[in-house]
Amino acid sequence: MNTMRTLRFGSTGDDVLRVKQRLLLLGCYPPQLTQITSSAFGRDTQRAVIVFQTNHALVADGVIGPLTRVALFPEE
Repeated sequence: MNTMRTLRFGSTGDDVLRVKQRLLLLGCYPPQLTQITSSAFGRDTQRAVIVFQTNHALVADGVIGPLTRVALFPEE
């Protein structure tokens, strides 16, 4: 995951899907969302990233850059 590209609104791909699944697992999406089916980085994902970043004292810009990525996937 460390070589993953920066992800932001409008990004698509398997790496976006993986991030979205992690954000769902961590409870960053609204509770009514119970599964992820799209690999597109939309407004809901941007909001979920901001929730995660805020909860982890990161710059809450809604972009998955190196610092957010490390916080999301500390095991890697």
